[in-house]
Amino acid sequence: MKSWNYLKKGVIKVIIFRRKKEAEIWAYLFDLDGTLVDSREECWINFFQAARNLGLRTPTREEFLKVWGYPWEEILSKLLPEVNVPLFNAAHDALKKERMSPVPGVKKALKKLKRKGNFTAVISSRDGESLKEIMEQAGIGFKFFDYVQSFYGSQFSKPDPRVFNRVLSLMAERGIPKSRAVYIGDTLLDLEAAELAGIEFFAVLTGGATEQNFLTAGLDKERILKSVRW
Repeated sequence: MKSWNYLKKGVIKVIIFRRKKEAEIWAYLFDLDGTLVDSREECWINFFQAARNLGLRTPTREEFLKVWGYPWEEILSKLLPEVNVPLFNAAHDALKKERMSPVPGVKKALKKLKRKGNFTAVISSRDGESLKEIMEQAGIGFKFFDYVQSFYGSQFSKPDPRVFNRVLSLMAERGIPKSRAVYIGDTLLDLEAAELAGIEFFAVLTGGATEQNFLTAGLDKERILKSVRW
């Protein structure tokens, strides 16, 4: 049998390994930024630069990562509560941005899941336009998923567990119970939302939270993995 250390190279194999004696996983639900798309540093740099260009207080990288995963306007309200939102958005949009890339191994993992016939979905706090843009840039378009939810796809946002209501309803229509699903994300918001919704959670370390952050929050170490890879 393959060792646990070997299996830890890929989050999907770890999930299959952990569940092989239990119910097989039929549905894989993913966060987007920092989980499937390698966007953490690009987003931080752009936020910092926009704030500096406007002569505003520039939050530290640590402060930014603490709110990483919230909807955009909530990030602004937490880091720059007095900011003129339209003005900041204009300064941010004016910056030259690098093309987003997928986290290494993500495309292969998604292709394998689709070939196996698994249900796959994205649950993101991004608005619909930017979500579509970075998914296309990263080469992981909608064709890889049965369902993609932006910030506007639900009246709720993480960590509210009701953010999963629509995807769970769609799964139920296809005969997929919640017990056959996992949610994979990179922040404590993802962890809290999944736990409150009763969905099994696995963390990846390619985004906002560190291994110690997840351990402190009570997550089993064996559920904290390097990245989404097969």
